Amino acid sequence: MKKYFFTAATVALFAIGFAASDEETSSSNSSSESSVPQTEQKQETEAERQAREEKERAAKIKELEEKGYKAGYKAGFSATPAIYRTTDAKKQGKIYYSAGFSTPTSEEELELCNLFAEKYEEGFEAGYRAGQE
Repeated sequence: MKKYFFTAATVALFAIGFAASDEETSSSNSSSESSVPQTEQKQETEAERQAREEKERAAKIKELEEKGYKAGYKAGFSATPAIYRTTDAKKQGKIYYSAGFSTPTSEEELELCNLFAEKYEEGFEAGYRAGQE
């Protein structure tokens, strides 16, 4: 008999505990929702999201420019005069971008590829001049 009594008492205590925690959770949610209008909260989140995405894009572009310049500098530094005269550095930069990242499939990716190629070309010129000195 004691075995059944303790089991029933334990189940009852758990049931009471779960019921109390559900009441606390629902009351805290309703009080926090009523203090801040949901539309204002949503607009603020949208503005923050846009700002975060803009920062991430700017950081990605800066990192891509640095990688393009460094890759071009390295290639230009090791280039011989014959290679330098016959190399289209911008085209090489686009090939390097496609191999290292991905082939551009959208307008945004094509824009990033062209930016990378421009910086690659700048780095190639600077690297070649530094290698000839």
